Amino acid sequence: MPDETYNDALSRLERAVKWSAGRFSLILACCNYAALRGQIVEQLNEACPDQNIRQITVRPRTRSLQALISEEIENGTPDAVMILGLESAVNPDEIFRDANHGREHFRNAFSFPMILWLTETLLSRLIHSGPDFYSWAGTSLRFRPSDEELSDALQANAEHVLAEISGRGPYSQGFPADLSDLREFQSFLKDLEPLNIASPSLLFLKGRYAQHIGENDSAIGLPVVMENPERAGTGTCVAVPHGAVL
Repeated sequence: MPDETYNDALSRLERAVKWSAGRFSLILACCNYAALRGQIVEQLNEACPDQNIRQITVRPRTRSLQALISEEIENGTPDAVMILGLESAVNPDEIFRDANHGREHFRNAFSFPMILWLTETLLSRLIHSGPDFYSWAGTSLRFRPSDEELSDALQANAEHVLAEISGRGPYSQGFPADLSDLREFQSFLKDLEPLNIASPSLLFLKGRYAQHIGENDSAIGLPVVMENPERAGTGTCVAVPHGAVL
């Protein structure tokens, strides 16, 4: 799944939906962040005002995409469907195996494109558990934050955590990463790696993530210096002791 600019990927998604009207087409959209995904969904609906794009959310106990879609479109056939929430499924591999086994059903029963939203982890599981269904994808897109957004989010998220620890008041988390979701937290740290940022804020967040997943020994005592003192307030250095629970 190639990298491309955000606007290029969004334009390709719009074209794929419009060009696939009236026939089944599998469109894979990969995004690791719920906030960014929500922004894309909103922009897609704005770009396609004349099309009924039905949003269908996978439930934790969902076992079959075919059954879920059939249930959701009983009252009318949409122009396209958008499958969200696979990351909350108890057993996504079972869903992918079912789709792989019954893939002809999608083509025979659904005369509209299907946008399947995945994280990178779920994409790997689809390739493993549903390789034939995956091969049907006519369009595959990857949406990620820009380098500038990632850099800004790093600082904002460090300030957010430090504000919580020191009781200095709330700071908003940096778009698009939600650090309360460990999967997004992990993806955020991974996306920062290519930027080669040497920053106390990054070391601090890596330590916090290690503590959350039970690797307390990886979180060394570290004085975290805020890189934007005007935003941080008067106390710009917080010592985080080894083993502290953040």
